[in-house]
Amino acid sequence: MRVLILCFFMHTGGAERVAATWANGLAAAGHDVAVCCDFTEPQTYSLDASVRKYSSPKWRAHSRVRKLIRSFSTMKSLYTTLHDFKPDVVVSVMHSFTPELLLIRPLLPKFKFLSTEHSSFERPESAPFTRYDHYKKFKLNQRYDGLTVLTAPDKALAEAAGVGNVHVLHNPLFATPLDYIPEKEKVVLAVGRVNEWHVKGFDVLVKVWCKIADKHPEWRLRIVGNSDERSMKYMHSLSGACTNIEFSGYTTNIVDEYRKSSIFCLSSRYEGWGLVLVEAMSQRCACIACDYKGRQSEIISDGVDGLICPPDDVDALSQKIDELISDEQLRESLQQHSTDNLSQYDPATVTKALESIIKGL
Repeated sequence: MRVLILCFFMHTGGAERVAATWANGLAAAGHDVAVCCDFTEPQTYSLDASVRKYSSPKWRAHSRVRKLIRSFSTMKSLYTTLHDFKPDVVVSVMHSFTPELLLIRPLLPKFKFLSTEHSSFERPESAPFTRYDHYKKFKLNQRYDGLTVLTAPDKALAEAAGVGNVHVLHNPLFATPLDYIPEKEKVVLAVGRVNEWHVKGFDVLVKVWCKIADKHPEWRLRIVGNSDERSMKYMHSLSGACTNIEFSGYTTNIVDEYRKSSIFCLSSRYEGWGLVLVEAMSQRCACIACDYKGRQSEIISDGVDGLICPPDDVDALSQKIDELISDEQLRESLQQHSTDNLSQYDPATVTKALESIIKGL
């Protein structure tokens, strides 16, 4: 089978890493695979030599005129790519270039079109969908031949909105789960783009740390991820005189951060699933996850392989982190059981699930 994967680029983001894993997994399974994305961007995630590369027009455009020019260039590029590669199935990651492809689809050789969603179909009142995001979720997704979502709650919401042929497909775990608990530092780790601090709940996490830091002076909070000057200025204004908070930029060695951290906290106000949570569990972190309407509970069994906490609640999260720092026995128990149920996220297992969905189209 010939599979073309559309992605904006091949660096830094979790969804982009998933796309690279899918491409390499399908190629290893014997399929003819190609990736179309903006290869002028730095490529963090490597593709197997057998995966063909088609470069799309430069993805970043900062004005309406440039975005319009990009759309026309994208349609021309996709027309050439699909006539050359002739895919049986096109898989789009986060609607990459799909409005353009849907417009020219009648002019192209026949193919099946699978959309893959990597965020939730609902938002809290503090972060409503934009009109365009709402259109993509509930209208554009009706135009594909199939859709994958990350959780059962989102499958139910998509189907209720009239989207057909919806499948739950978890993201693959790229890190190899440890069969032992390594030596850990007294670090509470959080991972994500700091310039998306409202989504990631980093403002909540900083406020939490300011409440409990004096009680645990030997512990540090470390937040790892891309940022910008404005976001960092806001984070520092929240932390004030609070000590032992570290902000570290994006790293390609995130596994090392997980491996040496004792505790991992997913503090998000809303999250489609939680790939960073699964990654942290694979490296034997004791994990706390703010659960957005049952999505993170699909990963963690509360009190067994991690702790569940309501989102956007400073007091509740303070209590959970304080408890996990103070109770060494609980912390070690969660670390011991953190990998018990991670085999379902093995890349080969997820690739087989994706392959089954593709064949079903």
